[in-house]
Amino acid sequence: MAQIEDFLESKGIRPTAIRMLVFRYLANQKAAVALTDVENSFEKADRTTLYRTLKTFEENSVVH
Repeated sequence: MAQIEDFLESKGIRPTAIRMLVFRYLANQKAAVALTDVENSFEKADRTTLYRTLKTFEENSVVH
């Protein structure tokens, strides 16, 4: 997890627990995933939190 923290910080993103979990999930995927796939993988997470996390990743060139 330290590598994920360092990577997110290098992109100007505060490494919260959910951001690190979402990053790890996305990094382990072999192909693009839909928002619903992410939501289904994090059933206990709030949909808005997941959306904001993905938006933050997009704005900081972590995902496209």
